[in-house]
Amino acid sequence: MGGGIGAELPLIRSIGKRLPIKLCQDLWMVNDYLMEYGKIAVDNMRAEGGNTNIFAGMMKAAEKGEKLDDIDVQIEAQSLIVAGTDTTSTTLTFLVWAVLLRPDLQREIEEEVRGLPEGFRDSDVERLELLNAVIEETLRLYGAAPGSLPRLVPVGGVFFGDLYLPGGTVVSTQVILYLKL
Repeated sequence: MGGGIGAELPLIRSIGKRLPIKLCQDLWMVNDYLMEYGKIAVDNMRAEGGNTNIFAGMMKAAEKGEKLDDIDVQIEAQSLIVAGTDTTSTTLTFLVWAVLLRPDLQREIEEEVRGLPEGFRDSDVERLELLNAVIEETLRLYGAAPGSLPRLVPVGGVFFGDLYLPGGTVVSTQVILYLKL
């Protein structure tokens, strides 16, 4: 919760981290906790000979070009932890909910999946037209970005209805969920 609020209201996060109340400090320290998990990932990569996790691959690829420090890997780990948890679970929840609302669609998807060969591969699943259409539609209707999506108004400004927004103004939108019952 602190991470979400802090992303939208950084001044509140900055003040909250400094309050002499442990509960408040813990609420706002989410990035510190995530960086610690990133450090654990780097330590594990180093302890296991550098060949066993996704970060080892990043380090190896970086050796061919720009140097990547441990802190860079920690930051990337932090991003992967955030991007791969809430958004994925939220999207899957909406997908299951939307499919269960339509038993006919559920049966069609089950029939399509039943046609997969034994020992199927990712490429086989990618060819399932209905399943992939439902996934794409779920992503379109129920985007899981947990915060505002800031954008910069182009030079010259724009009208939004009757409201004029000057160029260079930062505006934000939030994903709107369309619940069709």
